[in-house]
Amino acid sequence: MAKPWKVRRLDPQKRFEAGLKLVLRSRVKEVFSYGAQAVKKNEPDAVHDMRVSARRLKAVLTIFDRYFKKKAFRKYRSRLQTLLRALGDVRDTDIFIEFLLEYQRTAATGMNPDALGRVIELERNRRRTYRTHLKNTLARLRDKRFKQHFRKFLSDALSSPRARTRTLESSYREMGEQVTPALLDAFCAHTKEVTAHPDSTERLHEMRIDGKRVRYGMEQFTDVFTPQYEQCLEEVKRLLDVMGSIHDCDVNLPRLTRRIRAVFDHDHSGGTDAALAGALRALK
Repeated sequence: MAKPWKVRRLDPQKRFEAGLKLVLRSRVKEVFSYGAQAVKKNEPDAVHDMRVSARRLKAVLTIFDRYFKKKAFRKYRSRLQTLLRALGDVRDTDIFIEFLLEYQRTAATGMNPDALGRVIELERNRRRTYRTHLKNTLARLRDKRFKQHFRKFLSDALSSPRARTRTLESSYREMGEQVTPALLDAFCAHTKEVTAHPDSTERLHEMRIDGKRVRYGMEQFTDVFTPQYEQCLEEVKRLLDVMGSIHDCDVNLPRLTRRIRAVFDHDHSGGTDAALAGALRALK
C-alpha cells in the first residue's frame, strides 16, 4: 500500500486554515495520480492505492466538514463517493479472486478444478465489467474537470464567511491535538460491544469504519508530532489489518456460497464436483 504523500511547505506552527488547504490540495493530486494505472488490465495494486488515497481525502473532508459550504460540499463529496464505489467494486473483486486462487492452490488432492475454475472465470468477467465502469467514471470526472474544480472549491470554501471561526485561527499542531484524541475515543468506544459480541459482523464493521477515520485522520499529522505518535498510528494500522482480514471472510464466504450455487444451478451435465458440493453444504 502506498504511503500518503508528504505535504510540502506544511508548517505546524502556522494557522490551521493554511495547513488544511495544503493537505487537501495534495490529497486531491495524490488520488488522481493513480488513475492511468488503475484502469489497466492487471493493476490491482494501483486500484488499491487509488482507493486508499481517495479514502484519505474523504476522511479529511468528513472530519472538517463544518468548514465547507454545505451544498457545494455535498456535490463534491457525492462525486468522490461515486469514484470510491467504482474503485471498491474492482478492489473487492480482486480480493475475492485472490481468495479463490489461494483456495485452488491449497485444495485437497483429487479435487476437480473445473467447477472452481468456472467460479474464478465468472469473477474475472465481473472484474472486466467493473474495470470498464471505473474507466468510464474517471473519464466523466476528467471531462467535467473535477480535479481542477474540486481544488478551487477547497480554496473558496475555507475563505467563506461560514468558515470564519476561531478554530481556523489555531495552529495546525493545535488542531491535531484537538482532533486526534476525539477520533481515538470514538474508535475505542466500540471495544466493549465488539468483544461482547464477537460474531456480530455489524458491530465490527462499525468499529472498523471509525478506525479508518482514525488512521486517515492521524496520517495528516504525522509530520507534526513525535515518533511515539507514529508508533500509535502503526498500532492502529495493525489492528485494522486484523479487522480487515475478518471483514474479508465475513464478505467473501457468503459471496462464495452464492457463486458456487450459481454454478451448480447452471450445471446440467450432472458432473458437479463433490468436494465443492461439500464446501457449499458446510457454508450454508
